[in-house]
Amino acid sequence: MISRILKIASLSFLIFAAISCQKDNVEPLDYSVQVIPDIATIFKDHYDLIEAMYDLDQLHFGDNPPKLYAVDTTNGHQDTLGFCSSHLSLKTFIKSDSTSTFPAPTVIFYTYQFLINDQHKGVSSLYFRSPKLEEGPENHFIETATCLDSVFIMGEKPYFTAYYYQDIKTDKVIYGSTFPDPGPKQAVILSGKITDNGIEDFYIGVKICGFSNLEGSGFTPGFSGLNIGDIEVYYKDFMPFTYWDPNQTNND
Repeated sequence: MISRILKIASLSFLIFAAISCQKDNVEPLDYSVQVIPDIATIFKDHYDLIEAMYDLDQLHFGDNPPKLYAVDTTNGHQDTLGFCSSHLSLKTFIKSDSTSTFPAPTVIFYTYQFLINDQHKGVSSLYFRSPKLEEGPENHFIETATCLDSVFIMGEKPYFTAYYYQDIKTDKVIYGSTFPDPGPKQAVILSGKITDNGIEDFYIGVKICGFSNLEGSGFTPGFSGLNIGDIEVYYKDFMPFTYWDPNQTNND
């Protein structure tokens, strides 16, 4: 217990020292030039997620993060090139309650899709879409989220770390039966290296902060799905840029 407290205290010192050193070596910042709130401030109640990413060497500090999307105006496309992939591998799973029985999948087979919009020197919006099942109106399980002007990106090109909160909307219909949406609330950290064609060494760390609609949903945290406080970190060696529409539905 003492060693863990010392480890967290040491990590706190390293993070704040890194941030302080960066700030001391640059000119004074203002909103029109740069706004990247400290990750330790944004996630002050979820330091265990910061620690999980730190243990994997996936906190990239800096005030000059790379752009997280590519722009291609050919063939009618305009600024809609996001990144997505499937088959993400589990790197870390930290259970908040050892008695819960729901396991984190060792591999995510379904696609994770991200689209960054309006990125301005470390502040942006983000669209997320994850079709776990997509066979039309009567049989689909699709998760989506939208984060407007609340995605913060730090790092130095080509490395980045993005951190934000998102409220997941679950659209689940299995063989015609509609399932209530429990409304997962998540803290998320993305990390990786930008290339011309996609993102190398992509990591996504997610902590379940809570649920907005448990009453009447039939969902029991820790047994029907991940528990409140659970942390999982997944890895993909390369997540390619690709075109997709965040407004598409299960009929598309």
